[in-house]
Amino acid sequence: MAEDLWKKLGITEQQGMEKVRNSFLNGYLEYYGIKNLKSIAAGDRAAVTSDLLQYAKKFSQSADLKKAYGDLRENSKPVAPVKKDKSEEEIRKEQIAELETSVKNSEETIKKMPDMEKVMRPTIDLLKQTIEDYKKPGNTMIKGMYQYQQMENDQRQKQYEEDVRTWEEEYPEKFELRLKSYLTKYLELAKTVDFSAKLEEKYGKKRFVNPQYEGKSSDWKMIFRAGPEVQSTALPFAEQWLKELK
Repeated sequence: MAEDLWKKLGITEQQGMEKVRNSFLNGYLEYYGIKNLKSIAAGDRAAVTSDLLQYAKKFSQSADLKKAYGDLRENSKPVAPVKKDKSEEEIRKEQIAELETSVKNSEETIKKMPDMEKVMRPTIDLLKQTIEDYKKPGNTMIKGMYQYQQMENDQRQKQYEEDVRTWEEEYPEKFELRLKSYLTKYLELAKTVDFSAKLEEKYGKKRFVNPQYEGKSSDWKMIFRAGPEVQSTALPFAEQWLKELK
């Protein structure tokens, strides 16, 4: 059955398997490169759809897909933030060291270019004064830097926890849960498609006469283009498949 299916679609079995796998993993139908997709006769579309769905259902239970999904899930997992844990005293020493380096570099510049003395001396004096201020216990700037570090840690941790929740929803541990979301989304969308919708030629392309339909999602339009023959096979198959997963 599979060999005949890929022949009808104009692709190899390896290409077909990869497209089915990628469709499951990425959450959208990968059909690029299927040469015979548009030329399949209307009467054959239901049969091809049935064969393709049966193949996909069987493949969804394979060790190949489960491993690929496991790898994808793990690679998509958010990385925990590295906590910044410098003490006030460490921040103080770090800031003073940076300022002292700036003073040293500026003094060396003046030695090489004495004409820069008048321009650079006020800045050097300000840096030296800042160093003395930083040395004082309870300096508000140092405290502010420490508090900002703590606030940044809290924000990054909250963002990480939110990312983990989103990741767990998008990549549940069991692939069957992700599959259920695919089927549910398809069924909800497919039942809204109006196959009697009128088309017109506009700007060299076929467009819906009804502007509301023209604004529909690409998935909605894909189902429409596939036609009622595909829908009559795919919809009950998806409904039964979803029941079996519950």
